Order: sequence, then structure tokens, then C-alpha cells
Amino acid sequence: MVKDFRSILSAYALARKPSAIRTITSHLLSLPPGADVLSMAGGVPCPKLFPFSEITVTLNTGKTLQIKDVALKKALNYGKSIGDPGLIFWWETLLQKTMQIPQNVERRCIVTTGSEQGNYMVLNNLINPGDSVLLPRPSYPPFLQKVKSLLGEACEIEEDLVQGGISVSSLKTTLESWPEGKKKPKVLLICPTGSNPSGTSIPNHARPKIYELACIHDFVIIEDDPYYFVNFAEEREKSFLSLDTDGRVIRLDSLSKMLCPGLRLGFLTAPKHFVDVLEYHMQEMLLHTCSVSQAIALSYLESLGVDGFLEFTSNIARYYENKKNVALSAIEKHLSSLASWTVPKAGMFIWLTLDCIEDSSTLFEDGLSNGVAFLPGATCMAQDTSPNIRLSYSLLEDDQIESAVLRLKNTIEKAISK
Repeated sequence: MVKDFRSILSAYALARKPSAIRTITSHLLSLPPGADVLSMAGGVPCPKLFPFSEITVTLNTGKTLQIKDVALKKALNYGKSIGDPGLIFWWETLLQKTMQIPQNVERRCIVTTGSEQGNYMVLNNLINPGDSVLLPRPSYPPFLQKVKSLLGEACEIEEDLVQGGISVSSLKTTLESWPEGKKKPKVLLICPTGSNPSGTSIPNHARPKIYELACIHDFVIIEDDPYYFVNFAEEREKSFLSLDTDGRVIRLDSLSKMLCPGLRLGFLTAPKHFVDVLEYHMQEMLLHTCSVSQAIALSYLESLGVDGFLEFTSNIARYYENKKNVALSAIEKHLSSLASWTVPKAGMFIWLTLDCIEDSSTLFEDGLSNGVAFLPGATCMAQDTSPNIRLSYSLLEDDQIESAVLRLKNTIEKAISK
């Protein structure tokens, strides 16, 4: 049976109604070219007055992309709240080719201002004050911040730092021993591939088990997956969306790790009836994601094609995999007597567990003095202290990675010797 989101919508979602202006705008933007409609409905600026005649983007290959004429006119003015139809079609085609999404559920995609905004909209429309949200421990810090700001309660499930991803046995135990009389969680929020901060990925054999638990205990899976295409494995793990015959998976993608974060572009794919609710939120919140960014991204993605995009992202993955190997080699060389660590399967992060330090936050200022910065593990947990450190290898050159790890070693040893 397909999940009915209406029974779990938040008070915020139930209070929202479609914007009359945005509904009319959407109708007008959907009219065929040359339709005999003289619109006096919207407060739309006259394109004749825009100071831009063309946008030219030069790629690092030397090739240029040009946005002009009708495409520029569309990009510079108000657009549909759901996003550019051409960009949505391109992304849906990519997902269908790479994920084999079940067709028994009617889904819809909305373009978001990065996956951060998509994530917030989902939680805002599902979580009421006091609701429990299942999260891995450790978690991406903004996950925790969003749950807290919505007055939800973070229920942390340990990650299996060896096998990868959220522990199925811990999740099962938590759900089966849930306190009687306490409302069960509506949502599991995860970063399943190259998890931020741990770098681990939920293995393929564990994903159907997690999905089965979602069906048994009737919760929604928010699959925030920005590193899905930045995967070091020869064969990518199955997306939870590819398992979703019940319509209980909300998938978030981002172009930040593949094109650039400054475009602020993401995609949210979910059952249509829930995306309809999110569209009302978008109308109220932003009107729509930046149309110029959407036009630039669409022009580039169309120039690549789906196969070209997969080759492009494979090259990005190989670059970060090489950085990962340099970082792991440096950590093995300098920190083997001081810490244990994860081996990333995708993405940009390694998760250290220090042996002789109870709270890595106490090292941060000394680290800066020694010329190295890192993310203390406590920022990734609901608790106040942690012996963990998140290291990112994405920005530094190979020799700089070696130097950074050596500086971290010196910082740790100094703290131990005090």
C-alpha cells in the first residue's frame, strides 16, 4: 500500500494553502507559445528593461555556453515554483536510468536551493514540536540543527563504522523497544553514501533491511544523498528510491559536489502528493529557486548528456578517491598509535576516533595555533563531548594533506603530554 503522507503532515504543512498569485503564474507559464492571452495578472517586470542581453559561460575545457533570446528571457524573470521543466526532465531521466525506480508510485521532482533547503522543507512539513526523528550517530551537523530548531527530538542510532552506515541491529532494537505511550518516529534522516561526517556508505545488503523496518514501523526515509555520484566503488549502491514500492522515500540530490555549490541547486524527488505540499512551501518561502542558476546548469547538463554526466562525475570521484588514499596513507603513518579511523567509500570525509582524548573540541584552538583545522566530533552528535574528529581531504594538495596530518599529530601529542 502506498504511503499516505496526509496523516503525518505537520501543523505547519496543514496550515499552508496554495498561493493564488503563484498558481496563476504557473498557469500563464504553461501556456503554449503564441497563446492569445493578454496578461494583466502578475507584477512581472518588463524584460525590455533588463540590462542583460546574453550570458556566456566559459568552461574549463574552453567551450562556451550561451544563454540568450528566449532562454535568457525565461531565466531573468519569474519562473515556476516547482522549477524549470527542462531541468526537471533532465534530472528525472538521469535518476530513471541510474536507479530503476519502481513505477507503481506517482512521483514528482522539485528544484531546490541546494539540498539544505529541500531538507528543511521536508522536516518543516513533517515534524511537529516533540516529534522524534531517527538520525545516525554521528550525523551531518545541519541535520541536528534543523531538528532542534523545529523543536523535534533527535533519536540517535549508532553507525557501524566498520561495515558502514547506520546499524541495522541498533535501529531494529530501538524501534522494537520504543517506550510504550510515546509516539513513534515519523522520519529516518540519513546520508547513505559517503556519509557526512563518517565517510561510510550503507552496504547494499543492509538497505532492504532498513527499508523493511520503515514499512513495519511506518516511518519515512529522507535520503539526503549528495555523494551518490561521487562514489569510489565500481558499482554504486542501490538508492533507497530504487527500493521504494510503498512511496515512503524522499530523495534529495545536490549539484554542489559535482558542478559547484555557488549555483545553489538541488533536486527533491518524492511521491507527488507530498511534493504538491512542498510546492506550497516554496511559493511562500522563495517563489522559486534561482532561474539563472537553473538555466546555466541545464545548458551544461544538456551539453554533456546523461552518459557524459556519468563520465564527468566518475572523473570527480577518481580525483577524490586519490585524495582519500593520500590522506589514509598519511594517517596510517602519523596517527596509527593515536587513533582509529574509517575508510571512506565515497565523498570527502574521514572520521577519526582518538584513543587518549575524551573531547576533541579541546584540541581545536591548539590545532589552529599549529596551523591545522578540523571539525570536532561533538558538532555531529546530540551530546556535548566526543573523542572524534572529522577530516576533509577535498581542498588540500597532496603534500598539504601530509603536512596537515603531521600538524594534527603534534597537536594531539601535545595535549596528551599536558
